[in-house]
Amino acid sequence: MTSRGISFLLLAAATTLFSPGALHPVRGETIQFSTSADTTLFQHDPDNNFGAVDSLAVGGTASGSLARSLLKFDAAGTLPATATIISVQLDFEIVKVPTSGGRPSDFRLQRMLQNWTEGSQAGGARGEAAATGESTWNFRAHPTVRWSQPGGAAPADFLPTASASVRVAGIGRYKFASTPELIADLQAWLANPASNFGWIVLSQAERTPETARRIGAREAGGRGPVLTIDYTMEPHLRIERVEIVTNEFRLHFLRESNRAYQVEFRDALATGTWNSLTNFAPFPMPTNVVVSGAANQ
Repeated sequence: MTSRGISFLLLAAATTLFSPGALHPVRGETIQFSTSADTTLFQHDPDNNFGAVDSLAVGGTASGSLARSLLKFDAAGTLPATATIISVQLDFEIVKVPTSGGRPSDFRLQRMLQNWTEGSQAGGARGEAAATGESTWNFRAHPTVRWSQPGGAAPADFLPTASASVRVAGIGRYKFASTPELIADLQAWLANPASNFGWIVLSQAERTPETARRIGAREAGGRGPVLTIDYTMEPHLRIERVEIVTNEFRLHFLRESNRAYQVEFRDALATGTWNSLTNFAPFPMPTNVVVSGAANQ
């Protein structure tokens, strides 16, 4: 900000630049990445794990058994911590349907609230007996930590509302299109990586026979789920007020949590050396800050 011929520059976390009359343009980015973990919870084999099977089951089988799938993406390990997410899309491929063609249904994506473990059992479409700590229909961590109900249930194990849904019928590619809820899920996982337990995929009509489908898992290579995220490195800095009181310059802004700030000044905006006025180390809580100095400096 400029006052009496003095220009000020405010830097946040060494990435965001604010100066009088000029704001660096926001840069948009797109990134795609696969699941870091995925598995199936299958009522027909309630103590089996499916972590290394190359497909995921979702829906109701012809015999009436239910199947649900769990997906996790390493958002914090892939995206910059300060990213502002613009859109989220999850693509997946149906690789198998019932021999009769099955019945279409809406697949729902709901945010998980409890941790789970992918496991390493293969054994074909039926999986294999779970090892200690692996997730199954009966257990979040076999054989000691159970879901609130077998197969998981809302609101204890996952949110009761869907972050996204899509109508699924035959073999082919499908997508959960971007929604405000999907964006909120990813933004929450960036802010608090320890809360990232991924999503559960279930059929809204899972109790209807032959709604079951097989989705390509990450073990299926290029046929596994893919998350596409558009984001920006938009500045997370807002200057609330600039004023001169008597002969003192005052700059008001909100210092966000866990970010470092530096305030610099020089005699003219376009030329000269920036000089440090003050620095703020990262602080765990948001704090209102007033930077002041003599207006004639």
